[in-house]
Amino acid sequence: MPRVHRIVISRKAFTLIELLVVIAIIAILIGLLLPAVQKVRVAASRMTSANNLKQQGLAFHNFNDVNGVLPPSVGWRPRLQTGQNAVPEGAYGSGFFHILPFVEQDAMYRASYTTQSWTYVMGPGSTSTSSWEYNDPTYGYRYNYSVSYSNTPQYVQLRPAVRAYWGTSLLSYAMKLYTAPTDPSNTWSSGAMCSYMMNGAVFDPGISILGITDGTSNTVMVAEGYAYCYGYTGSSYSYRYMYWPGYYYDDYEYSYSYEITYTGSYYRNLGMTNYVYNYSYKQGFNPKFTPVAGKVPQNTPPQYQCDASVPQGLGGPCQVLLGDGSIRSITSNINSTTWFGALTPAGGETLANW
Repeated sequence: MPRVHRIVISRKAFTLIELLVVIAIIAILIGLLLPAVQKVRVAASRMTSANNLKQQGLAFHNFNDVNGVLPPSVGWRPRLQTGQNAVPEGAYGSGFFHILPFVEQDAMYRASYTTQSWTYVMGPGSTSTSSWEYNDPTYGYRYNYSVSYSNTPQYVQLRPAVRAYWGTSLLSYAMKLYTAPTDPSNTWSSGAMCSYMMNGAVFDPGISILGITDGTSNTVMVAEGYAYCYGYTGSSYSYRYMYWPGYYYDDYEYSYSYEITYTGSYYRNLGMTNYVYNYSYKQGFNPKFTPVAGKVPQNTPPQYQCDASVPQGLGGPCQVLLGDGSIRSITSNINSTTWFGALTPAGGETLANW
């Protein structure tokens, strides 16, 4: 009977040390690749944001060509005349709302047509005070409270009715053109948040592109900015929650103060006479900013350190749209005087190191 020969092949398994070495090599490669992948993602997102700014610039120029004037950052179209606080048969919203027909969103703009006969306008400021006293000889004190608003919304009846108004549910969601993928706050809400801010110094005076006498290549029209921004400096709070259609009334601020005067013997014996607390609060809803002397854009700050009065870079230096349609990156190292001059359309400034 023939003998059967079995061939046995010996396989050596990985040792634990070899396995750990392979895992370590893979971990090192991942550690080297991840930053590069992240940089590519940020660069792609910033390119998307720059393209959004480009499209906005084309729309503002087309709007200017058709209407002979730029739209307001937030307000009425046609613009308010002297003594007016609303425009019957007009359209109300931010500049981003007014250019919808020029960014291939004419159907969305028509969806805002309405026959409503009311709106809100910002009226004069108001101040309210109150006082309360705990009349006790031992633990007595007197409390005084005061709050002052710079302006207050007022309900206004219109005859005839508003023609177009952003306040419709069809306009309450985000648009890709107005949201940037690198905005750390654009996931905070699924609503019509906006990652861009219009320069009120350019859009609010009612000028055309030709009215930018400082030169379109030296004037900022739109800048990136956190949709949801809040911060605190000393006794001043700032808060911004931007909607691309524009809020139904303009931004406002108020100051709050209270004073406690101690009248009881217990506090008097401790040397306590009175305590005063003051702070101011700035509230913003609309996608706009105005020049602030001494301030420059922030480059991707933490949200809790966000200054609501200035733009913010999204994923790096702040990208801005200039009047000639070009895009420029502005670092937080820019001279504040130069930045201020770049925001004014007809200030006659000479921009250094621009």
